[in-house]
Amino acid sequence: MKNKHIASKIYTTLVMLFLYLPIFVLIIFSFNEGKTTVWKGFSFKWYEELFRDDKIINALGNSLIIAVLASIFATVLGTAAAIGISNFKGKKKTVYTKCV
Repeated sequence: MKNKHIASKIYTTLVMLFLYLPIFVLIIFSFNEGKTTVWKGFSFKWYEELFRDDKIINALGNSLIIAVLASIFATVLGTAAAIGISNFKGKKKTVYTKCV
């Protein structure tokens, strides 16, 4: 039983490394001064270029607007659903709570 537990932890660790290690590598190399994977020094050069591009800033603004609207819509819809479900009575409430 203990071997299964250790094997499970090792497997989970390997999966997490497989998923997150590329992200960390991208973050580190996003600060590379050069364009290649050869490290040429720490720099904010690419971030400066990113925030100077009007199309990127416009896309960022649109994304933020959509995110805020989607959050508001989901909150209102979820709250209405929760209130509706909590107001169920009798068999309807029993059937719904047993199924979900």
